[in-house]
Amino acid sequence: MTGQSIIPVVIDSDNALGPGSSIGDVDDAFALSFLLKSQFPIQEIWSVGGNTSAKKAHLNNLSLVQKAGQKITCSEGLGPGEIKDLKLSIKSKVSYLSLGPLTNLASFLKAGLEPDQIWMTLGRISTKGYFPPFWPMEFNATKDLAAYQQVLSSKIPITVVPLDVAYRLKIKSVHFKKLKESELGRYLLKYSQRWRWRNALIKGRKDFPVWDLLSAMNCVHPEVCEVQKGQGYLFKNGLFLCDILNQPMTKHNRQKSILSRDIKIVTNFDEEKLWSYFFNAIERP
Repeated sequence: MTGQSIIPVVIDSDNALGPGSSIGDVDDAFALSFLLKSQFPIQEIWSVGGNTSAKKAHLNNLSLVQKAGQKITCSEGLGPGEIKDLKLSIKSKVSYLSLGPLTNLASFLKAGLEPDQIWMTLGRISTKGYFPPFWPMEFNATKDLAAYQQVLSSKIPITVVPLDVAYRLKIKSVHFKKLKESELGRYLLKYSQRWRWRNALIKGRKDFPVWDLLSAMNCVHPEVCEVQKGQGYLFKNGLFLCDILNQPMTKHNRQKSILSRDIKIVTNFDEEKLWSYFFNAIERP
């Protein structure tokens, strides 16, 4: 593993891929599969409501961890807007990777957790309007805006993968064929089938973005990603603008934002290396 830190990582996921029916996006499962097979120091995996219910995501996480041959604590977390005290089993310092709404993390921060750093997929570098474009491009933020405001108001270092950058990472037919070569890959292929057919029916193609895989890859192999310093602006409708320092900005009025903060922004990635690392990981015994 060539990740940025050996500090244990807590992961939130609204994983909608697994046995049983679910209509949500399946990208979390690809990110988790990669992390589970990359010798990444995962401390715990928590489910959060978003693409599916927190209960369903928890069951999917359990199934995926078992299929990957790992023994990692999985816990059921909160649905969007739900208020409840959550407790981590670890008492030492951790980092945090959010693959869904920030409801759980907001609860942990309220209880005194101070992660070393946070990774998440959120916002856009460029957008044509004030409202979240191409719904659900701001899905995680609009699911629980209060939680996002709480987390972004903290002083914890945050690295963001903007959605217009993550959108460029798509799994395609050549990758579907490659998935057949491993047990874990066949699991992903099997339970992502309804999502592929959904895209074929609605968009006329079976390929689809694997949004959170880029955040996961940045944790393990930061050399695959180009990261720049910037400023993030959160608006009350859930729009989050990612401004790269010394780069042209959109015409939005930043004074209308409800908060702003320093962030690191993933601006580009090496797609060939990324998929090579992904398949090398999931094909491990």
